[in-house]
Amino acid sequence: MNRRQALTFTGVAFASAFAGCLGNISGTTPENEDDDNNSANSGHDAEMEDNPSGCSFNVEIVEDPPDDALLVIAEDENLREIEIIDRIFEEATNSEKQHGTVTRGSGEYEQFSVVPESTDEFEEAKATLKSLPQYDNPVYPSGVYVKSESDEIVVAIVEQCQT
Repeated sequence: MNRRQALTFTGVAFASAFAGCLGNISGTTPENEDDDNNSANSGHDAEMEDNPSGCSFNVEIVEDPPDDALLVIAEDENLREIEIIDRIFEEATNSEKQHGTVTRGSGEYEQFSVVPESTDEFEEAKATLKSLPQYDNPVYPSGVYVKSESDEIVVAIVEQCQT
């Protein structure tokens, strides 16, 4: 192989690899998302297409809940019996899962979304969460603050639907 052929081969390989890298940039990953109203993209668009309700539950792990937030104890309300709530706590406590992050005025929070497996599962969780106290403060995560005493973790859960 002569010098010209080697340079051509190397140039084509480099251009192909570089073009593939550029085509994969979206700029909306949970790790770098921080818009003005602090809403978070679920990052599960493909899963949402399979979801008949088009909704999911956005979850943020709250290590230091605000003093004025009412904490609902999952075990007291039997919330762990609701499948999707149980899955939320399983994901929140799974150290092998990689969660995105969102930055708010009060700090940085791990976040993830859980997609219901059926419309019935979504409706059950939605009705249950709607009956519980909601926390709304632009500096902290919004939603229902649920504490699992068995896992020693607090999560803020909010319904998120595509419009």
